[in-house]
Amino acid sequence: MTKDVIALTRRMPDPLTVLAGLLAGGPDKWVGTTGEDAVVQLCDEQGRPLVSVEAPLLVQVAGEAERLLGATAPPVPFWWTEARATTGVEEAELLAGTFAARLATLAGGSAWPPEAARSLAVVKTEGVSVAPTPAAAQPAVDALTDKVAVVIQDRPVIAMTAWLSDAFRAAANAELGLQIVTSPGATLSPAVRNSLSGWPSRWVVQDEEDGYYDGLSGAVLRWQNGLFAPVEAADPVPGTRARRWPPPTRRSRTPASVSWPSRSARSTPRTTGWCSAGPWSRCGAS
Repeated sequence: MTKDVIALTRRMPDPLTVLAGLLAGGPDKWVGTTGEDAVVQLCDEQGRPLVSVEAPLLVQVAGEAERLLGATAPPVPFWWTEARATTGVEEAELLAGTFAARLATLAGGSAWPPEAARSLAVVKTEGVSVAPTPAAAQPAVDALTDKVAVVIQDRPVIAMTAWLSDAFRAAANAELGLQIVTSPGATLSPAVRNSLSGWPSRWVVQDEEDGYYDGLSGAVLRWQNGLFAPVEAADPVPGTRARRWPPPTRRSRTPASVSWPSRSARSTPRTTGWCSAGPWSRCGAS
């Protein structure tokens, strides 16, 4: 699954700080951009992303990190920078953690989750490669079939971040559904919940005891024919579906107090603080 690591810093990461973070994989990794240059990607030798880094967001309301992550953040205002490791690559998760740890050290602050960002050392990634496109084309997508795109989220509150918004848009353009898989304790923001209303999009909850079930209806689900779909109940009534009872009840929370700059603002190097090097330039190269 993909791994989100977030740096919460007192100062906005400047180009040198971001460069130091990107050098977590050594000087031989490739750097590219996507999302109108709002996302910087640390890539393997074939140009496929290992770690994708969103432009920093300025948070100006106290308590947001505690509410959305359960983390202790610097006093407001502070900067929120997300790094997302690519699916199923252990070295990519280490890279994301080291990137966030370096940002937190240089810009002052902390990283979430803390256990993922404990090392500042260069991560050995020689010979490491990731899944080919199109699965790796969207940083938020963990699995892709001809019916749905699947996103696995391991954070307590699933908000409509730029990652997820891009995944929804890409799935809609490809005429696919989007299925979000979370742990039982997760909640959805209203924006995410309302975006999952059309079939075959759904909220899938993974429970150790009950397997998979729909987070809104409680219907028991199973991975079949390229998507999570309801399991038919073992009773004589035709068309009856198995249901987890009682259905789960959760509060949806909204991250409205996070200051989300416009896409154009996030893609401006002066605003985001990214390196001015063009796509596919070598990290650290002149």
